[in-house]
Amino acid sequence: MESEMKFSRKQIVENHRRLGVRDRLYRRHGYDSLKAARFVLKHAGPLSGRVLEIGTGKGRFLVQLARKVSRVVTVDPDAAEQRFARMNAAHAGLSRRIRFVVADGADLPFADASFDAVVSLNALHHIRNLDGVLDEILRVVKPTGTIVLADFDARGFRIFNRIHESEGRVHERVRYSWRSVIRLLRRRKKLVRRFRGFGQQGVVVGG
Repeated sequence: MESEMKFSRKQIVENHRRLGVRDRLYRRHGYDSLKAARFVLKHAGPLSGRVLEIGTGKGRFLVQLARKVSRVVTVDPDAAEQRFARMNAAHAGLSRRIRFVVADGADLPFADASFDAVVSLNALHHIRNLDGVLDEILRVVKPTGTIVLADFDARGFRIFNRIHESEGRVHERVRYSWRSVIRLLRRRKKLVRRFRGFGQQGVVVGG
């Protein structure tokens, strides 16, 4: 794990400043990253033990997760994105709680039933082999463990499409069906509940 000391204080502060600028832009368009993360964690219920995050991104959700649990492993195929997340975690003083792993979610380098919970926020629409990732999640979570999956709802996608369009970009999105996700999870787990709000929708699945 790369330590906080490998970043200068200037780098950490500048990274945090840039994230803040971006988050203010999101809020102006109607999406609050902090409120969305806290909303998902509220619906996740109590989380403890060893927790795996699928899709580190720039670490916004990761920081909120690490405030609640002491052992988080976060996986993302993009090392450059994780670098931003490492600085975000360092700014929050949470680096020691987090292990960063660069890996494909469809080929996780972890033993069977090695996590008490697996969580993911706003990553599913980036995953091309979603069935493979879901199979891996089911493999590495304990039989009594919890799975929390959330992504943008229709309103959330409209907001981010609008933001990207205003910047001359396209918000890349892999289409998938929540019905298919739930059907696959139900083969091994009992669906506890679905939730929606703050531009998010998701499921909480338990033993």
